[in-house]
Amino acid sequence: MARRRSGRGELPDTPWDPEPEERLRRVRRTTLFQALPEDVARTLTKNATPLRLRRDEPLWRKGSAGTMAFVWAGWLEVRRDDVVLGVQRKGAFFGLSALLDEPHTADVVGGADSTRCLVFDAQALRRELLHRPESMLAALGNLLGLVSRLNEQQTLYRRRAPATERIVYHLRELTRDREFPGQSLGAVNITQEELARLAGCSKRTVNVVLSELEAAGAVEVGYSRLTVLDLEAAESVVGKEADEGKEP
Repeated sequence: MARRRSGRGELPDTPWDPEPEERLRRVRRTTLFQALPEDVARTLTKNATPLRLRRDEPLWRKGSAGTMAFVWAGWLEVRRDDVVLGVQRKGAFFGLSALLDEPHTADVVGGADSTRCLVFDAQALRRELLHRPESMLAALGNLLGLVSRLNEQQTLYRRRAPATERIVYHLRELTRDREFPGQSLGAVNITQEELARLAGCSKRTVNVVLSELEAAGAVEVGYSRLTVLDLEAAESVVGKEADEGKEP
């Protein structure tokens, strides 16, 4: 496969290359880029490297430095010693330790079969932030929020939370940026196999849990798609199983 250079070294070549205006529109939704002047954000996003990753293909390895990434589609897994510490989903901008010129502390790999990212040069972004204290504060706030979410995910897995709780957690995260008034929270394009991978359980377990959630009116199951209807109903299933000491 042809390779091309970027801030993190060689990257697989890919025909995926979104238009500059679409890049700007999406990345400007992040807290960090909202704090940057539009012309600066436009230049940074225009110069970012579009990358498509297969499942388990590395974005970066522990100890490498110099890059950050915006997840355009799919998701990325944060791993250390092959243990999944957390997940970065569509719309996430992360790798912010690179702003402090620190190496990455974990591996990051593709979680879906076709995960797409924009890879940013940390040095270029750091230069802009140093001239804008308010933007640097936004970056630090973003970093703290990311650390908090990763800690939440690690706690979930380290205490061996039941599969139902892990599945509901990921459904909540997948709909986190989609919530709107009304009963339906929206469709999530994900297969049961992918959800099983996220939650660290078997596809059969996911099928059983989704059947329970569907019976409770929490989700509607379709082909390669889930529609989350009621997160409170999903949480009630988790609570009920906890009271019963049930593990699917």
